[in-house]
Amino acid sequence: MARYWLLASAAVCFLAGCQWKAAPSPGVFPAERGVFHHEVNARGTVFAASGAEVRCEVGGQSPEGTMILEIVPEGTRVEKGDLLVELDSSAFKEERLQEQLQCSRLRAEVAEAENELEKVRLSFQEYLEGIAPEHKQASEHSIFSAQGALERAERELESAKKNPKRGDGTVEDLEARQFDVELARRELERAKASLESFEKFTKKRRLKELEGELASAEAKVRAKRQEEEIHAGLLERIEQQIAGCTITAPSPGVVFYADPQRGSHDDGSVIAEGSFVRRRQAILRLSRLEELSVRMEVREADMPLLRKGMPAEVYLDGAPGQMLAGEVAAIHPYPTRATRLSDSNKRYDVVVAISRPTSEIRPGVTAEVSVPIAALNDVVQVPASAVYAVNGGNCCLVFRGGRWQPRSVKIGPSNGSMTVIREGIEAGEEVAIHPAVFQSKKP
Repeated sequence: MARYWLLASAAVCFLAGCQWKAAPSPGVFPAERGVFHHEVNARGTVFAASGAEVRCEVGGQSPEGTMILEIVPEGTRVEKGDLLVELDSSAFKEERLQEQLQCSRLRAEVAEAENELEKVRLSFQEYLEGIAPEHKQASEHSIFSAQGALERAERELESAKKNPKRGDGTVEDLEARQFDVELARRELERAKASLESFEKFTKKRRLKELEGELASAEAKVRAKRQEEEIHAGLLERIEQQIAGCTITAPSPGVVFYADPQRGSHDDGSVIAEGSFVRRRQAILRLSRLEELSVRMEVREADMPLLRKGMPAEVYLDGAPGQMLAGEVAAIHPYPTRATRLSDSNKRYDVVVAISRPTSEIRPGVTAEVSVPIAALNDVVQVPASAVYAVNGGNCCLVFRGGRWQPRSVKIGPSNGSMTVIREGIEAGEEVAIHPAVFQSKKP
């Protein structure tokens, strides 16, 4: 069955035009036998694992944002509390002055409203405890006087009836006494009606008027106080904006300006004196250079080989030949956002902590990272680019008998640069390093 598969693969490659005469070229590699270092290799960027990020916390007065008046030079080592950035606060200070005047005016209006409220309360108390009782007392006194006058008139009328005078004027005198009685009775009824009218209408109407005045005065005081609180809150926020224009270091570290490509709120603007920053935009980062790591992207096929704590070797582009020891510190379980939807090229973020970073290393530099997995002795290996896929299998182009011939192979592990050949190629046989170049040539 294996023989049939090999013959079928060769036939497919032949029919596809993959066999032709050609001479060896510099793109040829003789398969070699030796020690294969199985390792995971990837490139990444150095970053400070414990760096603090400093963002703009003020809202700009213009669409561009808030201008940077002063900023500490990049690379400066600072301590906690040191000045980092001074933003333009002139517009906020002008707004603060206007708001202070508004708050002063409102305080005066609140005091005036409270004074009016106190007057209404005193009027209400005066009516309940003074005017209303006095009016009732006066009405009751009128009733008492009218009652006494009626009783006197009635006695005089009775006396006139019992002792009538003889002679002229007797009838007129009796009628006069009767009129006095009637007049006193009507006066008593008027006094009682006045008291009743006061209790049922006048007092209640006046109390309603005073209650309305009191409620209106209280509502006015509440409205003025609420307005004062709103503007006091605005003034407090303006003070916070002004304070936010002076940014100090939250922790010690070395200053590096924010990379506009990494923050989700950043707009790509250059961080410098005279430039504008928006609210929540990253301005700079404070890095602790004694805690540096490399963030790299690893192929999906290599992910099962990695474990936290595995030793790693870090080679900085800026220091050729210098190796720094490290170890795998974090392995992200999900593909990167850019490769998440890819079917064949998924990659994962892996963080390698540098064990003893030197003082020359700075965040942002590029590094090559190698994580050793194992060493295989006495195996045939070819460049990883020499292996290509055909119909679910793997092939190499081998130069034999003056021709390039496709040959099916069984592969072993790959470290990204070299691939182990378990079957199909012997040591010394020449393979095309880049088969696509040869496939593009005419036979």
